[in-house]
Amino acid sequence: MTPQRDLIFPGTGHGHLPLATREAYLADLQGWVLGMCRAAAKADYSTVRLIEGLFGTGGSAASLAPWHGNGPHASIRREFQLSEQAVQILLLAAAPYLWGSLTHVYAAITRPQSCLVGVRLLTELLGDRGAVMRELCREAPLVRHGLVRVHATGAIVASSPVIARLAS
Repeated sequence: MTPQRDLIFPGTGHGHLPLATREAYLADLQGWVLGMCRAAAKADYSTVRLIEGLFGTGGSAASLAPWHGNGPHASIRREFQLSEQAVQILLLAAAPYLWGSLTHVYAAITRPQSCLVGVRLLTELLGDRGAVMRELCREAPLVRHGLVRVHATGAIVASSPVIARLAS
């Protein structure tokens, strides 16, 4: 039985989703991340094969659309007044913590790079370095509220509470 995708969850999204709904959300989130990775890989056949070998052929950048109003990331967006680009950065920074093997895909997209998630990867995935830089400045909500940390090495790390909210 497939869970309904148009449910509106009570509260602010801090509670846990029912198991079937959570699994559907995480599958769609993973599909969105993989769709972004496939688009960034473009004609790099070895990266596309890596993605397919690790995750299969499913998923697209449109996978997350049903959740924009009521998924866990939507409650974070509303709570911290995040732009669409900020939410995308947050989800892409959290993804390797949700699916560890995604680290291999990220590394293949940006080889060689000193950090897993950094400006270069986010620019490759989102296609707009200016937007990435704006969303990662100290005054921007992502950094100001501690949703992500930008390390001196250039690494961008999603906070543990964000990862927990996305996973629950």
